[in-house]
Amino acid sequence: MKCLVYSIFVLIAISACQPQPKLTPITVLNRAETPTSTPTQRAPFETLTRTPIVNEQTMMYGSGRDLTVHVDGRTVTIRSTAVTVGQALAGVGIPLLGLDASIPSENEPLPMDGQITIVRVVETVNINLHTLPFNSRFEASAELELDTQGIVQVGEPGLAMRRVRIHTENEQETAQFEENEGILRPPRDQVTGYGTNVVAHTAMVDGITLQYWRAVRVYTTSYSPCRSGGSRCYPGTASGKPVQKGVVAVVSRWYPSMVGLPVYIPGYGYATIEDIGAGFSDRYWVDLGWSDEDFQPMEGWNMLYFLVPIPVDILYILPYK
Repeated sequence: MKCLVYSIFVLIAISACQPQPKLTPITVLNRAETPTSTPTQRAPFETLTRTPIVNEQTMMYGSGRDLTVHVDGRTVTIRSTAVTVGQALAGVGIPLLGLDASIPSENEPLPMDGQITIVRVVETVNINLHTLPFNSRFEASAELELDTQGIVQVGEPGLAMRRVRIHTENEQETAQFEENEGILRPPRDQVTGYGTNVVAHTAMVDGITLQYWRAVRVYTTSYSPCRSGGSRCYPGTASGKPVQKGVVAVVSRWYPSMVGLPVYIPGYGYATIEDIGAGFSDRYWVDLGWSDEDFQPMEGWNMLYFLVPIPVDILYILPYK
């Protein structure tokens, strides 16, 4: 009967920097010799590999290292012949998953003190939705009559998304990262139209039939050359006409487009716009001209009718001052 005789040559590698698993090459030769053992005895390694060795082969074996792994709030003691931390953890079924990290890192050699800590890293993303306010603006509308307003386009808030990335290590939040805001739906402006459609109307005022294209509720005051609020008398108007009954003053922003226009004020009568006055910041205003001899104070609310013909230059939006 032939049997296998094993010749073993041992080489021990020792690291000068830190202890490493000892790796020993074993050369196995296949030789036909007379058996020196009883049938119940087994040659070394025969129990580890039941496959007959046909040709010369080299196997490596090494002594294991005791390691302590700190993971998920518990401590696990393992023994490993691995070279790196990652290999040791994977070999005992404690792999690093996803963003997990280890101390030392998985590519480093086994630590000298045998201590390995696994850091479970999780990142979650919170999505916060919030609205974006819309703006309001005015636009001219030929569909609306002069001095009227209406909503041409209804405003709609926009919708934005803000992403916040939360970084946790071992279930403890360590950092937050706010990403750029994304606009899911832009806001839509609210558009208010102001009328530019000038229409002539007819009204009976003070027993007189008037044809007018604009009627404005105004606050009236009276002035005369020597009742102008100054330190001296001012007999002339901005247009050059004398201050007297039949001329009225308006604010400076009205004057350029209204000078010379015919108007009617109930209780005062016909007039033309010829002068400039200070006015009020919270109301429309007209100053009624008089001579010093026939001055009559007329202060209070009244109507100002702009009479036909319709001018070419029209101030569509009337400011207070």
